Amino acid sequence: MRSDVAIGVSKTALLQRFASSLRHGAGAVAVLALLATGAPALAQPSGVQLIQADVFVRLGPPPLRREVIPPRPGARYVWQPGHWWWRGSRWVWGGGRWVIGPRVGAAWVPGHWIHRGARGWVWLGGHWR
Repeated sequence: MRSDVAIGVSKTALLQRFASSLRHGAGAVAVLALLATGAPALAQPSGVQLIQADVFVRLGPPPLRREVIPPRPGARYVWQPGHWWWRGSRWVWGGGRWVIGPRVGAAWVPGHWIHRGARGWVWLGGHWR
């Protein structure tokens, strides 16, 4: 394991869960079919269990960049500000963008990095409110 990244779920646990999901053949076939056709995965196939693993980064993110927000393209669009992503061994900026909200009046609560002491920094993803 790299010294600058730690994962909150062991590789063994991830492999065990993946192997368990493969025993349900149909779920694995559905995933392979989606990948082969290039179709977007919109629904979770039966038998496949999604796992969330926290990735800890020992080096904190740089300060947020000040963005110039372009004009809103339409009434239903909501601004999602940019943020820093950890890409292997360095921080990379992902710029903000206009997106259509899930419903009229929806607000985007931006994700952010949280410092967890000796474990490092972990990403808390954004969500709609």
